[in-house]
Amino acid sequence: MTRHIDPIAAHACPGERKLDPRWGLRGCGKHESEGLELGFNLHRYPSFPSSHSSGKQHASRCIEAAGGDPSHIRLFNFVKWRDSAGGTHLSSLTFSDHLLPFVETIARTCPTLVIIDPLLTILGSRINASNDQQIRETFRHLTNLARSTNCTFLIVRHLNKGSSGNPLYQGGGSIGIIGTVRTGLLVTQHPADEKQRLLVAIKNNSSEKASNLTYQVIANERGIPSIQWLGANNYPVAPLLRPVSSLSFERQDILKVLQAANRPLSPKELAAQTGQDHTLLRQLLRRMLNAGDIISPAYGLYTTPHHLSPEK
Repeated sequence: MTRHIDPIAAHACPGERKLDPRWGLRGCGKHESEGLELGFNLHRYPSFPSSHSSGKQHASRCIEAAGGDPSHIRLFNFVKWRDSAGGTHLSSLTFSDHLLPFVETIARTCPTLVIIDPLLTILGSRINASNDQQIRETFRHLTNLARSTNCTFLIVRHLNKGSSGNPLYQGGGSIGIIGTVRTGLLVTQHPADEKQRLLVAIKNNSSEKASNLTYQVIANERGIPSIQWLGANNYPVAPLLRPVSSLSFERQDILKVLQAANRPLSPKELAAQTGQDHTLLRQLLRRMLNAGDIISPAYGLYTTPHHLSPEK
């Protein structure tokens, strides 16, 4: 809800921490190496520039609707610096140029949660999101920072356009991104309701795998959007990630019939409703069953996974 306003939001708490020399970041900032004085503009939500007043009010209302306190939110979206002539300049925050001031600011303000949204924008032009070595080096600094300050980083990235059934390969950029983090969450379309979404745990190094969660975005009486949680589900992830266009017309027809049916169907019933050859359809059903597109709750009967994965 704050993407149009800020790339990084920090939930601040009292306290101050010193930069740990073991992080090895000294001199990596572009402006420090040029002998320029670093400065930071770390806004509270009520202190946006006037040009962002409407965005500020909208973001504040959303935070309040969710039970949050906007006064505890800081925005770190640019770096202010002075040149040798005393002139003041503003630069958009990127890890390519401002990783050191970013680390120093987090260490000094001691936030409990830092949201980086979206990641590819914050990396900057000199950190290639697809370069595994550069990504792991950048994330190593964030890992050390999180460990030292007891801070949690929530990193948002978009899905790529690939068709892999493995959700770990669906995120944009290097595999090192998901490989470095402790927990990975994926948001995808609900297979049976276009207004709902699924929050799927695709990686968890800290506990057993959690069930998927269903939610939808609703508006309150003032029109402020908020999330309504609708319970857990056990939909298989791979079929949800496969683009419909990658399926043959015959498979799409079978899925449409099964999704519209209120009970599992036999090959004979499917052949009658889709107009496909009965023998070829039976062979196709076996392939779809192996691919996870459909399930067989009883011998000779078929349905889609979401029919037998009710919300809990």
